[in-house]
Amino acid sequence: FIRSFETDISFDRGLYAGPFGYLGNDSADIVVAIRSALITNYQEGRISQIDSSSPRNRPESKVSVFGGAGIVDGSTVQGEWTETSHKMGVLSSLFPPSPITLQSFSMPNVAWSTAFIEELIRNGVTQFYVCPGSRNTPLTAAIFKATRSNVGIVRAISVHDERGAGFRALGYARQNGRPAAVITSSGTAVANLYPSVVESSSDGVPLLVITADRPYENRDTGSNQSIDQVKMFSSSYVRWFRDIPPPSDDVPVSLALSDANHAVTLTKQMMGPVHLNVQFRENLAPDGGPIRNDNRVDSVTKFNNLRFTDASGFLDWSRSGNRWLNSHYSNNNSLGSTMEIKDLIRKSRRGIIVTGNLRDSEHVGQGTDSLSSLISQFAQTIGFPVVAGVQSGALRRESPVIPYAEHLMKNSMIAKGMQPDLVIQLGTPLISTEIGGIIKSNPAVRHVLVQQFYPHERADPDHTVTHRISSNIGTFLKGLMSDIESSGTVNCYSELTPLVFLGNELRKQMPDIIREAGSNESTGSGVTLTEPEITRAISEVLNEAEGKSNPMSLFLSNSMPVRDGEFFLYPEGNKGATSLQPLLRNDAKFPFSVSVNRGASGIDGILSTATGCGDSSQPTTLVCGDVTTLHDLNAFYGLTADHTPSNSAQTVTNANRLPLTTVIVNNGGGAIFSFLPIAKHGQDVGFEEYWGTPTNNFSFKQGASAFGLPYKSATSFEDFKNAYRSSIESGGPGIIEAKVVDRSTNVEVHKKITQGAIRTVDSIINESSVTHGVRLKMKLPIKRYTDDRGNVSKDTKTLLLIHGWMGDKTEWDLVGESLSSDLSDWDIISIDLPGHGKSTEIFSSDRKTAFNSLDASGHPLQRNGSPFTLDAMARTVCDSLTQEHGIKSVDAVAGYSLGGRVALAMKRLCSASLDSDTKTKKDDELLLISEHTKLIVLGSNPGKLPTNDASEDLIDGQRAAKDFFLAESLFSSSLRSYLIPKSQDVEYLNLFLKRWYGVKSLWGGIRQRNPNVYSRMLKRRLENLSERRQDIAAVLYGCSPPLTSQDDWKGVVPSKTIFVAGILDEKYTNIGRKWESIGGISKFVQVPNAGHALIVEEPTTISTIINGFVKDEIVDESRAISDISPPVEKLLPPPALDSTTIDAKAYAVGLMEFEAFSITIGSSDGNGVQGIGWGSSARAENKLQRREGFIVSIASSNGKAVGVGEVSPLKGLHKETLEDAESQLRLIKDYLASAAELPKFNAEEVLSLNGSLSIFITEIVTMAGIDPILVATSVKSGLEMAILSVASQLYGSFLPQSLAANHWQKDLLSIPSSSFGLLPINGLITRGETLETISGSVGRVSKNINFGSVKVKIGHDDVDVDIRTLRGLRQSPSSVGQIKLRGDANRAWNRPLADTFAAELKRLDSSVFESIEFIEEPLMKQSLDGEWSIERQVAALDDFTRRGGMPYALDESLADLAEIHAYNFDRIAHDLRAVFGGQERACTAFVLKPALLGLELSMQIASLAQKEFKINAVFSSSFDSGIGLAFTAILASVVDNSPFSTRMTKYSHGLGTFSMLGGDTLSPPFETYVNQEGMLNVPSLSRALYGLSLDEISDRLPTYNAVPSANEPAVTSTESESYLATTSSEGRDITVSVSLPLPFSDSIASSRFTDLPQMSRWSPWLNSVTYLDEAGLTEWNLNIRGVKFSWKAKSEVLNEPKGIKWESVSGLKNRGVVEFEPTSDNNCIMKLKMSIIMPYILVSLFQGMPSVVQEFLQNKLLKWSLEMFRDVVKADLALERGDNELGDALFGAVEGRANALEEALK
Repeated sequence: FIRSFETDISFDRGLYAGPFGYLGNDSADIVVAIRSALITNYQEGRISQIDSSSPRNRPESKVSVFGGAGIVDGSTVQGEWTETSHKMGVLSSLFPPSPITLQSFSMPNVAWSTAFIEELIRNGVTQFYVCPGSRNTPLTAAIFKATRSNVGIVRAISVHDERGAGFRALGYARQNGRPAAVITSSGTAVANLYPSVVESSSDGVPLLVITADRPYENRDTGSNQSIDQVKMFSSSYVRWFRDIPPPSDDVPVSLALSDANHAVTLTKQMMGPVHLNVQFRENLAPDGGPIRNDNRVDSVTKFNNLRFTDASGFLDWSRSGNRWLNSHYSNNNSLGSTMEIKDLIRKSRRGIIVTGNLRDSEHVGQGTDSLSSLISQFAQTIGFPVVAGVQSGALRRESPVIPYAEHLMKNSMIAKGMQPDLVIQLGTPLISTEIGGIIKSNPAVRHVLVQQFYPHERADPDHTVTHRISSNIGTFLKGLMSDIESSGTVNCYSELTPLVFLGNELRKQMPDIIREAGSNESTGSGVTLTEPEITRAISEVLNEAEGKSNPMSLFLSNSMPVRDGEFFLYPEGNKGATSLQPLLRNDAKFPFSVSVNRGASGIDGILSTATGCGDSSQPTTLVCGDVTTLHDLNAFYGLTADHTPSNSAQTVTNANRLPLTTVIVNNGGGAIFSFLPIAKHGQDVGFEEYWGTPTNNFSFKQGASAFGLPYKSATSFEDFKNAYRSSIESGGPGIIEAKVVDRSTNVEVHKKITQGAIRTVDSIINESSVTHGVRLKMKLPIKRYTDDRGNVSKDTKTLLLIHGWMGDKTEWDLVGESLSSDLSDWDIISIDLPGHGKSTEIFSSDRKTAFNSLDASGHPLQRNGSPFTLDAMARTVCDSLTQEHGIKSVDAVAGYSLGGRVALAMKRLCSASLDSDTKTKKDDELLLISEHTKLIVLGSNPGKLPTNDASEDLIDGQRAAKDFFLAESLFSSSLRSYLIPKSQDVEYLNLFLKRWYGVKSLWGGIRQRNPNVYSRMLKRRLENLSERRQDIAAVLYGCSPPLTSQDDWKGVVPSKTIFVAGILDEKYTNIGRKWESIGGISKFVQVPNAGHALIVEEPTTISTIINGFVKDEIVDESRAISDISPPVEKLLPPPALDSTTIDAKAYAVGLMEFEAFSITIGSSDGNGVQGIGWGSSARAENKLQRREGFIVSIASSNGKAVGVGEVSPLKGLHKETLEDAESQLRLIKDYLASAAELPKFNAEEVLSLNGSLSIFITEIVTMAGIDPILVATSVKSGLEMAILSVASQLYGSFLPQSLAANHWQKDLLSIPSSSFGLLPINGLITRGETLETISGSVGRVSKNINFGSVKVKIGHDDVDVDIRTLRGLRQSPSSVGQIKLRGDANRAWNRPLADTFAAELKRLDSSVFESIEFIEEPLMKQSLDGEWSIERQVAALDDFTRRGGMPYALDESLADLAEIHAYNFDRIAHDLRAVFGGQERACTAFVLKPALLGLELSMQIASLAQKEFKINAVFSSSFDSGIGLAFTAILASVVDNSPFSTRMTKYSHGLGTFSMLGGDTLSPPFETYVNQEGMLNVPSLSRALYGLSLDEISDRLPTYNAVPSANEPAVTSTESESYLATTSSEGRDITVSVSLPLPFSDSIASSRFTDLPQMSRWSPWLNSVTYLDEAGLTEWNLNIRGVKFSWKAKSEVLNEPKGIKWESVSGLKNRGVVEFEPTSDNNCIMKLKMSIIMPYILVSLFQGMPSVVQEFLQNKLLKWSLEMFRDVVKADLALERGDNELGDALFGAVEGRANALEEALK
């Protein structure tokens, strides 16, 4: 209590003491009552002191508070009284206040002031700045009493300087969003408030000015300290003035309350100062009797408090604690204004958002973070970039903001080229002069100003505003966004969004620009610090404070600090995040706000205003100049005195002072004036004296010392940054004097920065010429599929393959590779079309986009049309093939979709050239296609075929409009992508592609029909769109079929042309039939089981068709298809393990859970494991002593299957940390728990491990908000484990059989179940172990297992150590047989060391040398010029083997290759084929780590190695726990039993790490499945893994207590008649407590209920309960809606009270107790409490809603069960006594409840 409520007072507490004494019925004696309260409860008739006429006015109780203070050395009466008073106030404030009756006050000033201050407090004025004086005594006394009765709520600060007090109140209001009150005496004290009143009015900040005045009889009489205070402040500034007469009972209290209420309402509503001038007569002090200084007869205080309070409503006010009047005023955010602005946004193409001072009553006081997020969301919604003024604070970190916008706009190209057509300005004023100049220079711009205006405010200094909206900014934006979204306004964007890119590019260079600008500038005293560096340092320290500090406020002084803030203050945020974290959603950002006195832009009161900002206890930094500091120097006194009581002897520390860091930029005078034209006139006009105003004769260090404040000085960037960091970390006040270069140098530094920024931007946006004519001059990349790459003879025929829209040349890879073997004498080429793949970028590069954005006449597409016309693309292809690639003729062209149309255009253009008499040498490329060239047109529009259908023109118009809309959508999304996180952009592109490929008549439902192909195609298209979006959109602009030649079909030679379409592609099937029917082609070929994506769906079929046609063979679809697709007998799974075998179809995943684990790791020396990991982590001195991670559990949505996986990143191996993995798991869990539609998978496809599993996981993580590229590899592998387990259960077989049946289904007809037997495992000797520590353990570890093979971690700096270890293992007497050895060097050796190892081992012990199976990665990473390749690494390893004769295996190299290709198997396979395909290599094995590579990728690489390279795979653990080891072992078993492994050497697998685990996540542990020979029992392990869930791994049942705990959160509570129930839950854990009165004795109830086999009589869904032994073990069988559950439980019959308790020992997890408490001889109460973990199937049954499950358990299952038990026993008793009629009726009621429950389940 003391620490929570009394910490801000520094009393010397001495010893703590509490109440001590006794309390009795008749008397009490309290010895110590330092903090005590006595509560008196009133009874009727005992209230005499207050009005009891109305029952609601009668208090129920009274609290008497006692306080005291202990006497210590040095105590004084005043000090102890102060301490006691404070304790009384704190304690009293915890109770409701007593009614404020004012009846005890006999002085009018006291009564009036008490009521007046109370009403201010009730209206939210809780901060008072009191200036010392006599005339304001009544107000000051009332405020002090209020602080004591409202401890922690009301705060009063004594400020000796009225001018400073006004600004301090202004700063408080600016920071907190509610007014503070300034209290002054009369006279010139009031006049000192004028500057703060002007600033408050000009900037719209609420301020309550309460001035005391002499009564009217003293006015204009020359009375002392009396001036004219009536309307002292001009009505131009004050929103309302009130001259209040002296308090008396002639004026009722209601007027005082109304005045106070109205004043606060107006200062808030009208956003400005309100002045209340209160006249006070003597006595000013709370003294009765004679009136001071009035010697007239009968001059005594006369006041009738009853008359004063006799006002309507006062009684309610005094008792209720409510305001006198509740005022509500609406925001004038009219529907008309949002509709008009929405229309402007819709029409705009060059819109921009500009922010100034964000005056927003909803969000002020919360920093600017919440409003910043709203503005950012608004910008992203409408697609406009944001120029954020420095006053926007946290907004400057949001993604739509243009960093360093002020510098960008100083660039003449940008200033001239921006030309916005719509400016939406949020808040005013703007500090930037550049944006104002750009607005003024564009007279056609629409300028919308949104601000909460105060009356008569104009805020249009340049007269450019065209739309003025007076509204709360947040309210207006929310309404506008809602209107935009509800009306379906689409394609809002701005061509100016690339300015965000330019700003971010400049952001990268700005630190260097600032540093270089000041690098040669220094003073004679060694000062090198420049003013821009101060702002830069503050930004960097703010970045460092991310997540480490409370919200921070910056206050920037006018003059140079605010301008430098505008120029340079751009904190980035998230600087400390890992590479995985920035893409996670809901990232917490370090909140900060920026304040400036920009109303009148003066420099007076700056320190006081900043102090007011800090009065909210929020750390605040003030940046001000030396002149500004001198102007308000006495404000520093407020930093030392505010929180330190006068009676305190304690030393003042930072803990009880304001957290205000003041940065004084000392440039020796007024630096701002050096930027003005007058500066160049120098001493001719006395510049230095009258403008420069030097401050060199003042010592800020001595000034800080005088105020007792910490002081530091800095003269360099690093000094200042360190001093500033230290100051804000201290948490208290401090002064940093930043001594900077002189004023003239400062001007030069700013000029150099501007010039550097301009140069940087110029280098980015240098004009790039783009040809918009007939030809696009560019080199188009090609890909050859011939063996002799680049060595093609002149007689070789050429086949050209052209891809479709959004594709690239790799689209043909599967077809091309197949053709290369059939057409070995052909040069087979695929080419990137213009605008696609790796062709020259025209519009898509960020730099070109930025350059194009500066042409206000529109995007080049809109100005000149698309350069990507069909003819231009055809010419470019011809030109590139002839000029760049030396191809003179093409013998066949296969074009798909757009590629087919390009091929037809090439044929037309070449035919026209051949017919022309004007052909020149430049047209040689148009001889590329001849009349002999064969055309294979696949799913392409050949033009307008002859038809009688008059509707085709309408269809063409619709198609052109649709294509334009799609292109516009892509174009606008590319511009919007600059404003949003990458994950959101990917989400949009995914949605675009899903809609594109969702047309069933074209694509044949490919997503459902062929999900693997669809997913691969979607992924590739997503990559292409991400890289080339604008170019691809431009192609669609220029190549929409209705806009191109309609007669290309006429130019073909029918005998040389065939048309191919997928049979499910209705559109192009009709075109093919029509074209064939008119004799325009030789043949139309339909491809079965394919839609429009036929070249990726049926590549082998397409290859067969092309091969046959170009060889002049007759194309026979049925023959071709049967040749390439022989019927494959599907491997049938073994009989299902339960009755829920289901067909292969799409299933959704359901709930996901995960729990952490931590296991000790130990080696044979008991001192942890050394040298684990790769790279530097593999060194012996690095030790691993614990293995930590998470076990993941995923269930199918139908609850019928559940699987587990392991996520345990290993330091030194995985890139991610444990925290990274947990963050991603939490995102995925939250997504699966809340997703409206869960992602689905096909069990057979997933089990095939052909890429479907990765695609499915990519879909999950993407929807969870994680960029698939950055998903943690450990997380992915853990998800793969769980999903594979689920899939195998849905498939109906154990995991090894399921994987073999699906992964190898094209390679074999059956796999006998007996194939999966014992799997060999190798032992492990870790790095750092010596012969002594492993002596006696050769081939044997602490688990007493004899391994046939042992892997030794080698690679020490001294190869002799490794050789001795290997020899010692073979020669050890404990070696069982001749064990095989292998080494793992982890790339530790250079070539000489590796050669030395091999040579020395062979020389010293040839038997050991011969026993070595292979060495894993003996050589260091082989890089050239910093680049590594698998080819270079393997070549070096081959050379090592050739020199020394020692075989090697790949491990790290495979992981490096996977990382380079982002774990894309196709690309990995391409590189591996290039290295291992068709040539002998010395590599013996591929070592694969599924926990690092992923399970699917590991299997794909293993299959590739076996099938194509004849290299076997060794699966290795990453020191996983039992769960991870089990899945790795199953993969190894499937690979060892593959159809390709029969004649290959099989190696032991690297799973021996289990022997070093101090515990396990499997139960029984993994080691129990390994026999003494080191062989793993795979079938037993598979059975243990089948259906395993987190419930079986971790005991998560809630602790059982016989009596419900008071701390349990009741989720639901039911009371029906006499049935009582409460339920609490956490996840699937549910605890239910119920009770029911029974009309029979506890003995009868207990004897009937504890006869457990009778349970099914009152619980018909219980099939049976059977006793298994005499110890109380029972077996229970339950059936709910056809879903069966069983469990075994131990039970114990209870005697006191009677009842039974039970706990399950297997199966469905539950426990509970039933007790029967007697209430009479013939009655009792049945109490039941049960805890259960809901099975996944039941969670699925109840749609995953815990509340539904709870309601069902509580109000149906249990309620009706208890009532049925009651009625069954009553029926039994009735029948026993012969009352058959009653018995039958009761049994009928039981049957009715059972039927009702079944209906409820339905």
